[in-house]
Amino acid sequence: MRLKKLTIKNFVGLPAAEVEFDRPVSLFVGRNNQGKSTIKDSLEFAFTGKARAMTKFKDVGNLSHGNNGMSVGIDYLDQDGDQCSIHRTPSTAGKNVLESSLLHFCLNPHEFILLPARERGKVLAEVLGGGLNDVIKAAIAEHVGNVDKDLLAEIKASGVDVLDVDAFRNEVVESRRAIKRTKKDLPDKQPLLGDYELEDGYDVAADEKAIKTLGDRIAKGGEIIAEAKKQLEIKADLMVTEKKIEEFKGQIKKVPNLPPGISADEITMASVYCNLIESLLKENECANIKCPLCEGARKRDSFAIRHKQLEEWLEKYHGKLIDRDEIVRQNAACESAMATLEGRRKELNQKFKGVEYKEGSEDLLKNLTEQRDVLQANIANYRKFKTAEAEFEQAEKNAVKLDALIAECDRIDEALKDGGPVKAAISAGGRHLPINENLLKVWGFDGALDWQDNGEIFLGNLPIEYASESERYRAGCVMALALAQVSGVGIVALDGFEVLDPDNSNAFFQVVNECNIKNVLVFASSDKDYSQVDIPDWLRVFQVVKGKVTRTS
Repeated sequence: MRLKKLTIKNFVGLPAAEVEFDRPVSLFVGRNNQGKSTIKDSLEFAFTGKARAMTKFKDVGNLSHGNNGMSVGIDYLDQDGDQCSIHRTPSTAGKNVLESSLLHFCLNPHEFILLPARERGKVLAEVLGGGLNDVIKAAIAEHVGNVDKDLLAEIKASGVDVLDVDAFRNEVVESRRAIKRTKKDLPDKQPLLGDYELEDGYDVAADEKAIKTLGDRIAKGGEIIAEAKKQLEIKADLMVTEKKIEEFKGQIKKVPNLPPGISADEITMASVYCNLIESLLKENECANIKCPLCEGARKRDSFAIRHKQLEEWLEKYHGKLIDRDEIVRQNAACESAMATLEGRRKELNQKFKGVEYKEGSEDLLKNLTEQRDVLQANIANYRKFKTAEAEFEQAEKNAVKLDALIAECDRIDEALKDGGPVKAAISAGGRHLPINENLLKVWGFDGALDWQDNGEIFLGNLPIEYASESERYRAGCVMALALAQVSGVGIVALDGFEVLDPDNSNAFFQVVNECNIKNVLVFASSDKDYSQVDIPDWLRVFQVVKGKVTRTS
C-alpha cells in the first residue's frame, strides 16, 4: 500500500489539514499536544473507522472537532497499484472498514510491544501463519515485489491465480515468449526510397507541383476536346437539317389551274346541289317536288334530269378540283416542315462556332493523364515510405520497452523458479520476519532482536519486558517495519525518532529502502525550525502547530 494524500476536516484537534505523501519518509515535527499524533489517528480512522478514544463505532462522536461536520479522506495505491480512495465520516464509520489489527500496530509500534506475549503471538500468526496463501503472499511480496503494471495487467487478464506459483511462473514465461515474438515481428530494417521504386533524393514537392500543372492542362484539354466534339455534332446535325430542307423543297408541286371559265366555287356548289337533289329524289315519291333553292314546285322528272346533268358535269370537273386540293395540302405540309427545319437550322447556325476537332488530341490528353498517373503513383509510394519510416522509428522505441519487459519476466522467473527465493520461503513455512539488522545498528542495539511463535520477544537473551523503555520503543519500531513489510501494509509510524541526525539520517533511509516500505511517517516532539535546514530529497517535513499542518520543505 502506498499513501498519496490525506485530507482532514474537523477531526479531533485538527480543524483542516491536507498532507501529500510524495516522498518515502514524511517527518511531522512540533511540540507536544499540537496535533501530530492526531494525523496517525486520522489515518487509522480512514482505514478502520476507529481511532483512540473509540472502543465502539458509536463512539465516533468523540473524534469530532466542533459542529461543522467531520470527515477524513485518503487517496492511496493498493498492493496491485490500483488507485483507491476512502472518504470517512461519522455516518460511515462502520462501513467498508479494514478489520486487521496490523495497521494499528504499524502506526503505534509501542502498543505492540506492550501487549502480553500471547497477544503478540496472535498478531504474528495473523501475518505469518494465517494459512498457506498468506505464506505465499508474503514470499511473493518480499522476493518479487512490484511487477510492471502492463505485465501485471496481462497476467491478471489470463485468469491465472498468482498464488499458484507454478502457474504464475508459467504465465510469466509464456508472456516472455509472446513479448519476444512481438519483438521479432517488429521491422528491423530502415526503409529506403529504393524499396518503393523511388530514386535517392526524391522530391515529393516537385511531383506535387508537376501534378497540379498537368491537372490544369488535362482539364483545359478535356474542355477543348469536349467543345470540338460538340461542334462536330452540331455541324453534322446542321448538314442533316439542310438536306431535309432541300428534300422538302423538292416535294413542292405546282398547283394546276382549272379549265377557263370554271371556278372552284362553282364546282363545290354544283356538288352540293347535286347531293341535295339526290336526297330529295330518294325521300319523295311525289310527282312534284319543292325546289330547295327557289322553293317553287317542280316536276319530279325535271329534278331527275337536272341531277343527271349535274353528275355528268361534275364527273368532268370534280376530279380535277380534288387533285388540285391534294397538291395544295401536300405543299402546305412541306412548307410547314420546312419552316420548322429553318428554325432548327437558324438555332444550329447560332451554336456553330466553326471549331474543328484536331486528330490526335485524345492521344495527347491520354499521354498527359498517364504522366500524371505515374507522378501520383510516386507520391503514393512516398507516403508508404514515410509510413514505414515512422513505423520503424516507433518499432525502435517499442523494442526498448519490450526489452525492459523481457528483463522483468527474467527477474520474476528467477524469483519463482525451483530453488528460487519464493519457493525457498514457502518451503520454510513462511515463518520469517525480516528483522532489519542495519536498523538495529543505527539505533545502537548491542544484541540481536529475536522472537518466538508464542509472541515472546528477546533483546539478546533478555525478554523485552526487562528492557529499558527506550529499548522497548526501538524494538517496537523494528518489529513494526518488519510487520509492515511482510504483510504488505506498507505504512509504518515512528514516533520520536530524529531522522535528521547527521550520524544516522542516510543510514535510516537505506533501511527504509531495504524494508521496501512505501510510507514511513516519523513524529518528533521538537520546536526546531526546519525551514533553514538542508533536507534530503527522500524526506518531506511538516510543521504541526496548534492543529495547523504546514509543509516546510
